[in-house]
Amino acid sequence: INIRERLDIVLQNEKMDFYTTRSIIDELRSLPGEVFKSARQFGLDECTILEKDDIPSSSSSSESAATSNIVSNEIIRLISSQNDSHYLVATQDDQLSSILRDTPNVPLLRIGQNVLILEAVSAATRRWASRKETSKLLDDAITSDERAFATALRKRKRKNDQEEERREKERREREMGRGGR
Repeated sequence: INIRERLDIVLQNEKMDFYTTRSIIDELRSLPGEVFKSARQFGLDECTILEKDDIPSSSSSSESAATSNIVSNEIIRLISSQNDSHYLVATQDDQLSSILRDTPNVPLLRIGQNVLILEAVSAATRRWASRKETSKLLDDAITSDERAFATALRKRKRKNDQEEERREKERREREMGRGGR
């Protein structure tokens, strides 16, 4: 499996910086199979390797208690609460994937039958985006042009709804007029 080639296809040749941790490289060395050997070689050749000192320390005991796996804990600490560094995580670890799906803005990449799969946007990300859009409206963070556009859309929708109601009322009246003859 040519990971770099497959990543270019999945990510549509978007320029990205690749990172891995020393513990991931060590773990990949211990796993059997050509896929893990290729992944390790990709990490060595294509990625900046983050050492333990480069990874933030755990800010809470719940983060480190989330999983007993050192690699998973390092990734969780790198991601933080909203993935402010915009990391995309490639993992086959189901427990780690489950934890990361509960964190907004964490794209997950998996390998299934020698195919790279970019998972759909998580529910946590959709909720986060919805809250952010709502807060724009509530916090008065939208521009006057955006507000004017939203107002115009609401007026147009109201006008369309009223016109639809008028047509429906006329249609019912015509039907009642025919039935009474």
